Amino acid sequence: MNEETIYKELGRSVVLFQYLESLIYQISHFLLDVNRRQSSRIALDALSFAKLRDVSEVILAEVLQEQNVEDFESLIDRYHRLMQEARELGNIRNKLVHSAYLHLESSGELWKIVRISASLKTKGKPHRKIEHDDLDDNSFSDFQKKCAKLYFSLGQFKTQLFHIVHRG
Repeated sequence: MNEETIYKELGRSVVLFQYLESLIYQISHFLLDVNRRQSSRIALDALSFAKLRDVSEVILAEVLQEQNVEDFESLIDRYHRLMQEARELGNIRNKLVHSAYLHLESSGELWKIVRISASLKTKGKPHRKIEHDDLDDNSFSDFQKKCAKLYFSLGQFKTQLFHIVHRG
């Protein structure tokens, strides 16, 4: 376990997620530009990631219907699945960013780093939920791979949208 590597990989994970978020903004802005909705475009910048995902699905449906795209329902379904993946990755990203990272030592040396996330559940009987992970050099690799895969899929989707909208 290398402390420097763990924190570099944590930072890399956050940046990879920011790339995803940026690509969803780009897709939304592109769709709004199709119909020259400048005021709506400005409003996108104020949205949280969760709201942006939801709004982008609505914008996509409107534009595809206005463009009379034949298979618009399959495109909407595909984008919805991509946004579901983005939601899941967003939840993981929030856990990473909002966790505490404890350094456990033994004999004055770093023994391990533990990620701890605690929350208070208030529905029904209140109780604390505590999550923890022992970290190593590869702790973030699965998240990073999922971000890269989704980024690639969203990039393909964006390219497909460009061709559909500018087909005429």
